[in-house]
Amino acid sequence: MRINFDKEKCLKLMKESEKLRQERRSFWDYEKGKSNELTRYLTLLYDHIFWQSRKEYLQILESFCNKKISLDEFFNQFYGLRGSKTIDSKWN
Repeated sequence: MRINFDKEKCLKLMKESEKLRQERRSFWDYEKGKSNELTRYLTLLYDHIFWQSRKEYLQILESFCNKKISLDEFFNQFYGLRGSKTIDSKWN
């Protein structure tokens, strides 16, 4: 299923979800259709962010494969990059 990204709709759904979360209620329980749509939008965003960073991930992998960094350094760099590229870090 192809979904077109609608930035305004995504932001609206995120705000609705956050409001319910602050009330300690689940978006899924109250708005299953909207929750599914928000999940699709967020998946597109995560995929896009990962794709934009693919060269950085490959450089880390190459460094490990060429024994320039240890396994611990690989995990630290890989997951550090991943953490710096998450949607949450973009909103704060």
